[in-house]
Amino acid sequence: MVAADSERTCIVCRGRAAKGQLWRVVWEEGRLRLDESQRRPGRGAYLHPARQCWLKRQEAERWERALRRPKGSLRQEDVVALQQELSCLTGVAVGVELLSKTPRKLRL
Repeated sequence: MVAADSERTCIVCRGRAAKGQLWRVVWEEGRLRLDESQRRPGRGAYLHPARQCWLKRQEAERWERALRRPKGSLRQEDVVALQQELSCLTGVAVGVELLSKTPRKLRL
């Protein structure tokens, strides 16, 4: 069982936060997927819900290391697809937030 106050590191900014304050991403069915329940099987990587973290350019190699995937198994297109998914889910389009100016944890 995981302690309620366990901390994780954001894959982008390397900042630490409580697990519940970060989004969990897993490699599932051949793509990066947001794990909104934080209970999907497999290794997860975490990132802040703040748009300055997930909109920032991210290298596929960083995700490979965090998810312990073989080198070359993720493409830059996989990372871009995740960013587009997060943009759609949060209402952010081309750097303009449509729903709220306050970053918050996504609850689906």
